[in-house]
Amino acid sequence: MSKTKLTSRLNKTQNNADFEKIINICRKNYLHYPNVIGIGSGLKFVNDKLIDDKLCIHFYVREKTRNSELSGRILPKFVYSRFKDGSIDYSTKVLTDVIALKGLSFSCKAGTVLDVIGESGTLTLIFRNKTFDNSKYFALTCAHVAGDVQHSSPIDPSIQSKCCQNASNFAVTIVNSTHNNQHLLYDIALAQISDSCTPQPELEINESQTKIMRFLPSEDIRVPMTLECAFPVSNIISANLSGHRITLPIEVDGVEYQVENLFQIDRTPSSGDSGGLLYNGQDAVGILVAKADGFGFFQPLEEAFEYLKTIAPFPIKCF
Repeated sequence: MSKTKLTSRLNKTQNNADFEKIINICRKNYLHYPNVIGIGSGLKFVNDKLIDDKLCIHFYVREKTRNSELSGRILPKFVYSRFKDGSIDYSTKVLTDVIALKGLSFSCKAGTVLDVIGESGTLTLIFRNKTFDNSKYFALTCAHVAGDVQHSSPIDPSIQSKCCQNASNFAVTIVNSTHNNQHLLYDIALAQISDSCTPQPELEINESQTKIMRFLPSEDIRVPMTLECAFPVSNIISANLSGHRITLPIEVDGVEYQVENLFQIDRTPSSGDSGGLLYNGQDAVGILVAKADGFGFFQPLEEAFEYLKTIAPFPIKCF
């Protein structure tokens, strides 16, 4: 069958909830293959370049290998679609894409610079807590920037930033997400900004007149869409959402964690971009947490903030 026919048939499953059945079956059949670290869905790439705007199955691997090295464990170039009852639809083929994630790791720093125990990170958002005394300002950033995902709060919770004249006393980490049996649901932390460093105004993006007004609901994060980025280290100003929700193994501080709820973008952030905000107009979409050669990965900020509310020692509200 020609490529044209394959991609045209893909329209049948692109916006179909049953597409998740295809992903789950692929995970069952292929996730145990050597070298495969994750299976999801997204757009088709060749040599890191987008060639189609139709959905396909993504096989994420540590590195691409020759078929002769796989001992018969060869990933398919297409899979069949599924009917609502889960049975095979032999009339519809869905393309696949093998994506090598070389150098997959947490990344650091974006927007307003933070310094934490010798590392650099970023402020994702600054907001006043809307649940009670709203004179207090708080900051969001990555847990692996403000902490170490092993403890909450971190052993040394102090945070410095050059955006504050009193740089030695910018903020203190209140709580950060931690792993559970080597699984990390969300990579997010909450810090309270010192009264001596009260910023104005809140919820604005560094070097931009844009003010964030709300979180984009995670169900509205769909391929394809273009997002604006606050990644000043790499100077990336926009990126295309190119992959759906995926769990991937990522190493930080010498320990590998299964990091969940990752969405893929088609740009490579720099080391130092972690915590960078991805947004769409006045909607906050995601927080950058990881990078690989050719790609970046973020988590939905709405979900991450809702999770943060469950572990915070007091009620918090951003908008």
